[in-house]
Order: sequence, then C-alpha cells, then structure tokens
Amino acid sequence: MCFQKKNMKRKLCLLAIIPAMMFSVGCKEKNMKKEVNVIILSGQSNAAGCKNSQYLIQTMGQEKYDQYEAGFEDVKIAFSNWTVDYTKPERTKIFQNGSLKGKFVNVKLGQGNVTTNFGPEIGIAEELHERWGNKLYIIKVPCGASNIAYDWSLPTDEMFVTLVKFVKNRMKDLEDEGYQPYLRAFCWMQGEGDSYDGYYQYYFDNLVSLKHNLDTELLKYTENESGLPFIDAGIGRGTHADGTDEWRFYKEVNEAKQKFAALSDIHIYFDTIEAGLHSNQEPNDDVHYDSESQIKLGHLFAQNFEQFLK
Repeated sequence: MCFQKKNMKRKLCLLAIIPAMMFSVGCKEKNMKKEVNVIILSGQSNAAGCKNSQYLIQTMGQEKYDQYEAGFEDVKIAFSNWTVDYTKPERTKIFQNGSLKGKFVNVKLGQGNVTTNFGPEIGIAEELHERWGNKLYIIKVPCGASNIAYDWSLPTDEMFVTLVKFVKNRMKDLEDEGYQPYLRAFCWMQGEGDSYDGYYQYYFDNLVSLKHNLDTELLKYTENESGLPFIDAGIGRGTHADGTDEWRFYKEVNEAKQKFAALSDIHIYFDTIEAGLHSNQEPNDDVHYDSESQIKLGHLFAQNFEQFLK
C-alpha cells in the first residue's frame, strides 16, 4: 500500500511538472528571436550616391543593370539622404530622398541622393547577399556637402542627431518585427568637405570625437565591448580636366584617417585611390564617383566589414 501511495505521489508530481516544463520551453521558443546584422552607411554625397543609374549600362553592361534594377530581395535598406543648402543661411539641411516613412525596403537602384541615382548600397548587397542574405540590413543616413567639423563631430551637431535618431527608430522597427538586431559596423565615406585649409588640420580630432559619440549613443546595440567597428574610406582627388584637384588637401585628410585607423583593431581604413576608384570618366561631374567606381566602393566596404558580421 505504501509503495502504491509513493508511486501515486510521484505520478501526481510529474503531472504537475510537465505543464510547467512545456510552458517554460514555450516561453523560450517565443523569446528566441532571429539575429540580424545591421550596418550603418554615412558620410557625404559619395555615401549618398550622385551618379545616374543609366551610366551602369555602359560601364557594367545591360545584364548587371537589370540585376541592380530588379534589386536584392534578401538585403534590406532604410535610407534618409540629406544635403547642405548653401543658398540658405547657417548650413541649412534639406531632405533629398528616402525610403517611405524610413522603413526597410529591398536594396535596388534609385536610393541615391535622388531617385535616378544610386549609392554604395548596391555594391554592398551584391557582394554579400549570397552569404548573408536575410540577415543583412543597411541603415543609410548621409548628407551631401557636409563636413565633419560642423555637421557630425559633436553630439549636438544636426546631422549627428539626425543619424542617431534614425538608427534608433530603425532598430526598434526590427525589434518590433520579432528580430534581434545588432549593429556590426559603421561605414564612413566623408572628408571631401574638410579638405580645405582650416578644416583638414582638425580632421583626426573630429574623427575621434565622432567615434566616441557614436559609441556613447549606440553601444547598447552592439556586441563589441570596444565599440562599433569603424570602416573608413579614403577620399579621392576630384581631378578636373585641366589637371587641378577639387579636394586640395586630400592627402592630409587621408593621413588623418590612417592615423585614426591605427588607434584600434576595429578601425579600418581603405585607400580608394589605390583601389582605382575614379570620378572623371562620365560627363559633367568630376567630383562624385563614376558609376563603376560607386559599385566598387560598395564592394570595398563589404569586404572590410564582413569580418564583423555574425
């Protein structure tokens, strides 16, 4: 009789425990979110993209153009492109082109500073979609004609505030969709606006300030204790037909970028001139990367930040 009572108690205990176990497993499954990689793309006009998509037909061929036009369903982007309007006082920023309500959409042509242009996002998506598709999201917030000195380096600078707000909102969007997003890298294509006397001398200090403020605002979205990996593209010369350079102090700006990259293993600089990027082989524009070079710029960013993806 005692043996039967013990068995009965044991069965009752098991019956009580099993639902609790099932509830616990159910909660864990419910709380398990798909991790996705998010990278930020920022800077000035070459980050936005200022070359007409139609040039790609001549430089990359019709087949590639058609692929880019159709887009990449497995790599998403939320973008908000701005520019400095020098016709108005106090460095007024105006919105140019962005995804509807800032939401994520497929990467495709037309996401440049205007809907006829494109940016580095095409090259990034092309480089990585087969390996990281459905786990890669791009948040793009550049400002044409901006400089780091007045627009990005301080936590109160207008474009820095715009960038941080946009990033935080998009991270919340992904969380609300059931994802667990992590910021993996910050891609920076900027410096032309600081390649002048009185500006280039402070570029290194301003980069240090920008990185510190990014980590202060966004560290909680990363898994890297050292902060957000910083992928920095060197600027070009902007050489005109007469042989003069638009960006007079491009060497000094790039030297500051290299000095900054040497501060940390998660700071990476790549040389766009050495890589053969050019801006003077398509009509009416010697300062913005040509269509083929814009694609290559995206490839270079992807190749340098892929090591930080998970």
